[in-house]
Amino acid sequence: STLSSSSAASDVYKRQVNGMNICQNALTGKKRTTLQTKDCKDVVVYYQTVDAAFIVSLEKVLVGLTPQDKLVCILFRIGLTHQQVADFLGNTSETLSRRKSRLKSRYVHADARKLEDLICTL
Repeated sequence: STLSSSSAASDVYKRQVNGMNICQNALTGKKRTTLQTKDCKDVVVYYQTVDAAFIVSLEKVLVGLTPQDKLVCILFRIGLTHQQVADFLGNTSETLSRRKSRLKSRYVHADARKLEDLICTL
């Protein structure tokens, strides 16, 4: 029905706005509040409207990504440094390095590039 499709469109819009706000907070250096899995998914929903080809490529070359993994990749894609991503997520640099290593191990092609460099080429 029209009402349910309108409600679904409204839900997608709310998710896109939430995802956009999270990205803006990351870019402006605002400390994050606790991000739930839903928030990570909302960033992906938002970023699909910004750069759908990136999301498709990311899912092809890094297999089995969680919403949190995709968020980390998107944060690098929008230009944050290692330390900025760690700070935004409330992680130590070492914790983020371990996550990046796990992400890199999912890359379907053997490659010596840093994760950030790989992401920028997608």
